[in-house]
Amino acid sequence: AQTFVYPLDVVRRRMQTWDGPGRLYASPLDGLRTIARDEGVARGLYRGLSLNYLKTMPNVAIYMTLYDIFKKNLVAGRGTAVDVST
Repeated sequence: AQTFVYPLDVVRRRMQTWDGPGRLYASPLDGLRTIARDEGVARGLYRGLSLNYLKTMPNVAIYMTLYDIFKKNLVAGRGTAVDVST
């Protein structure tokens, strides 16, 4: 899912940080077309995606670990233990 929506995130980020006169793109779709035409799909729309993956992996690992810990503690507090090691 992250790979699919990343180009829209690139356009959103550029539109939000644009500090020039007028609007940078007429619409998000115009932004996608312009970036793909001027910079290419891989170099323009997917620039920085690999770093985004590197950032996401630790976040997901931490989230899943904390979820398991909290789930185990909450269930154990009710008197029914659940093995979350599987």
